Amino acid sequence: MGRNEEARGRSTRTLMDNNKFVFAMSLLIAVVCWGAISLVNTRETERTITGVKVQLTQTDELLANYGLSPFDQTDFFVDVTLKGYSYLLTDLTSDNLEVTASCASVAAAGTYDLPVSAALESSVNSHVHISKLSSGTVKVYFDKKVQKTFNLTEDVAEKKGYAVAEGYERENPILSTDTVTVSGASRDVNKITEVKAHVELSTTLTSTERLEATLILESDAGVLDASLFTITPDGPIYITIPITHTGAYDAVVDFSNIPQYYKSNGLPYTVTPAVINVTSTTPVDETQMRSHQISVGTVDFSEIVPGEINEFSLTFDAGNGSDTYLVRIDASAFSSLTMSVPVDTANITLPDNVKLSSAEVASVTLAGPADVLEKLDKSAVYAVPVTDGLAALSAGTHSVQAKIVFRTATNCWAYGKYTVQIEIS
Repeated sequence: MGRNEEARGRSTRTLMDNNKFVFAMSLLIAVVCWGAISLVNTRETERTITGVKVQLTQTDELLANYGLSPFDQTDFFVDVTLKGYSYLLTDLTSDNLEVTASCASVAAAGTYDLPVSAALESSVNSHVHISKLSSGTVKVYFDKKVQKTFNLTEDVAEKKGYAVAEGYERENPILSTDTVTVSGASRDVNKITEVKAHVELSTTLTSTERLEATLILESDAGVLDASLFTITPDGPIYITIPITHTGAYDAVVDFSNIPQYYKSNGLPYTVTPAVINVTSTTPVDETQMRSHQISVGTVDFSEIVPGEINEFSLTFDAGNGSDTYLVRIDASAFSSLTMSVPVDTANITLPDNVKLSSAEVASVTLAGPADVLEKLDKSAVYAVPVTDGLAALSAGTHSVQAKIVFRTATNCWAYGKYTVQIEIS
């Protein structure tokens, strides 16, 4: 038994060592494999290419001869099933196909079922052919293209939360354009009965609003789909909602260079006329609305003459053209004191190239209550140069505006304008 197995082993090794036998065996295996692969690749099979676009043909002739064009759905797609050897179908795409629907049968407006045909491009192997289309026809609507111009009407919807703030009024809406031109199929354009610009209001309005509108094309049967049409102008259309502010406000004035005491306690004065009738163009901010006061201008405290009744004429435009307001400030109870005031720069920073030349400002008129002025001396008041604009000055000597500062007398002020001398290197 052992000797037989050993003999068979020697016989097998002898065959494998035989080059002719190995070559014959390899050739046989290769032929079998080639035959198997060829059998698979040369077997007819089917492959479906999906979403191939259908091209409408003869549309130019149709427009030229009858004035007709396709409308509604104009993009069509079908699935094309190809049959042939599997290896020939592998790399084919929709680019290798031409799918068309002829408009040759169209001669009047209406809906047509156009026959769909498909062909392979000439470079495709002749063993490949088209076996099936997912649809043999496409339904296309043809009509004449027309255009009409419609008057545009505003459609303003007041939603929850909408209100006009107290003291304001809403005026008639203003359209950015009065008309629109609508182009499309005659069947659809002729259905339009009205074109509206629609906006929605849902907030409390305190100022004029400009809103982008949505166009609504109405017919007897309801709202039409705007995507069916070409609308000119093609940009946004706006509706402006004018909000006017009306009412009577007290006329007041602002003060510059005002001493601290009068910021808190005020200074008695009168304004004539005392009431401002505001209109839509009157500049009214929230602070003025809360106080129900509008400032007609500014009075500089340095121009108020002590011991006199001062009158200032201010011009203010309340929306109907400029009006003159007379401001009367009774300063007859105040006294004046003239003295030289020292210059003190301890509390300000001057540029490195600026040197102060003046030690004091002579003949400064101080104004305020008599009992306060009597106690003032040079330690109670001082002058400082105004630093605004110093950097723009050239080298040399300059007179610059001085500000008079009171250390403790917060109810006094300096009447007039004063300067100090500086040197710029």
